[in-house]
Amino acid sequence: NKLTPEALGLVPEGQKQYTQAERKVFTATNGIDGIVNAITGRTKMLKKAAEYEKKSTLMEKIDYIYTEEEIMKEFKVPEEYVRGFIFYIVEDAEFAKAMKAKNNTMAKFLMKDLAVEYLLKLRDGK
Repeated sequence: NKLTPEALGLVPEGQKQYTQAERKVFTATNGIDGIVNAITGRTKMLKKAAEYEKKSTLMEKIDYIYTEEEIMKEFKVPEEYVRGFIFYIVEDAEFAKAMKAKNNTMAKFLMKDLAVEYLLKLRDGK
């Protein structure tokens, strides 16, 4: 039903799909460019950009799944700290792994624990 490169037989089934930032990192680390980019620091910058892109995508998924009102109501996060909470949970590796696996039950469970940690940090001023 969908027109994809796999459906058209252009690429093998199940081939890993890279994001634009990941493709740039791959290109920058191969051949003579890899040596030059390692010396100039471009590779490091591109790796940071790829990591930022992953976290940004995860934030968009969270925004799609939960509204700010739901986060305030369900996790008791004050309105002015909702965006900060989203930044906080995106940094957690277990949460990111659960979201990537599309395990919403585990992600929600981790969000509850992370909300408690986040609110304690807010209260303690850290």
